[in-house]
Parts: sequence; structure tokens; C-alpha cells
Amino acid sequence: MLADTASAATLVHCRVSEKAKIDLKFGMVSEPVVSANGQPLDINGKCEFNTFLSEVSVVHPLLVATDVTQA
Repeated sequence: MLADTASAATLVHCRVSEKAKIDLKFGMVSEPVVSANGQPLDINGKCEFNTFLSEVSVVHPLLVATDVTQA
């Protein structure tokens, strides 16, 4: 897992969210999301992901997309 602590949200492919079998409560994204090259991303929804690091709980926005690729 890569955690970018300076990011506003984490982007994950929809297959990852399906395989995780976590009950995620999805909401809608109100603003368009674009990739680093300016191309729009197809966002299925967003949710808050709760991560535990030792005794600290961190809640981070998670955007689920269908067109995430790794270069």
C-alpha cells in the first residue's frame, strides 16, 4: 500500500474495492476529477476509508474509478 499523506484523496480502481469486500458507503463526486495529463476520470463514487496505524485512526477520502491505469 502506498499512502500519500499530502494528497487530498486516494484513487483506486473499482476492481480493488470489489475484491476488498469492504462495506463502503459511496457518495457522489460533485466536481470533475482529472488525471495529471488533464484527461477526465470516470469516478464511480467516493467514500471515507478508515486506516489504523498503531493506535491512531486516520480517515481518508477514497475515490473509486473505472479507468485507473499504472504507467
